[in-house]
Amino acid sequence: MNAAVVLPPSYKKNSDNRYPTMYWTHGFGADFPTIVNRSAQTFVDGMASGTLPQMIYVLLDEHCPGGTHEFADSVNNGPWGEALTEELIPYLEQRYRMDAKPSGRLLNGHSSGGWAVLWLQVAYPDFFGRTWPTSPDPSDFHSFTGPNLLANPPQNLYRKPDGSPWMLVRLEGQDRVSLEEFARQEAVEGGYGGQFASFEWVFSPRAQDGTPQQLFD
Repeated sequence: MNAAVVLPPSYKKNSDNRYPTMYWTHGFGADFPTIVNRSAQTFVDGMASGTLPQMIYVLLDEHCPGGTHEFADSVNNGPWGEALTEELIPYLEQRYRMDAKPSGRLLNGHSSGGWAVLWLQVAYPDFFGRTWPTSPDPSDFHSFTGPNLLANPPQNLYRKPDGSPWMLVRLEGQDRVSLEEFARQEAVEGGYGGQFASFEWVFSPRAQDGTPQQLFD
């Protein structure tokens, strides 16, 4: 498991202080080199300027071959939430002067990272104290970017009952890309690395050939 640890400027001076820790994770498409080379400096600069509080910031990497594992305990990707809470965080709390209580473990993430920190707070409510997810991936299968995945009989994932398309991407206040267009683009790009394929790796049961079952045909 990869993580970048950003210590506050006062860490070395105040050797008796224990600090609350913010566990932050990125959105879909980022990876660990991006975290180290770009994201970490944002937290360094924020604390130096006073726009971010003096805390320890742990920048978690959720990139995996299937896309983002989102720290879900998944039959396909493995028990990432369990590994985070039972292995990585206890290790970090032994190595750094962290406030090792639920009230000292905070979560923040955006997009797929937003879903990840929402999931972690719900799945491990006694371990983490607070979460601030922004623009998370769909958090309810009753409205998964619009369509209801739990509908019985199954609902068309491309078009609404009136025949109009389910829209997925909005830019500058305008709907630009439909769910169908996005899915067809991903089908051309291949079975690994796309966002719907990533959702399948996180959420789907495992098929007989060992791959995640497809969300839709």
